[in-house]
Amino acid sequence: MANLGKWLVLILVVWLVYALWRRSLASGRRAGPAAPTGEAMVACSHCGLYVPAGEVHLGHDGLPYCCAQHGRLGPRR
Repeated sequence: MANLGKWLVLILVVWLVYALWRRSLASGRRAGPAAPTGEAMVACSHCGLYVPAGEVHLGHDGLPYCCAQHGRLGPRR
């Protein structure tokens, strides 16, 4: 009987180590990549389309436009 108790304790310890190992792997997978930082969006002065601030075309009047053609046309009245 004492021999059976040792086997049960050994099996319990092995199972506990395995369960903790699986849990640590699962928690590592949940941590995904950091959320991307967004770029400010600016509305085109002609059509109102929002474009990233890095892609804005400035017109001759200094206002933001979505493309060079809208920059030449100017703001919509």
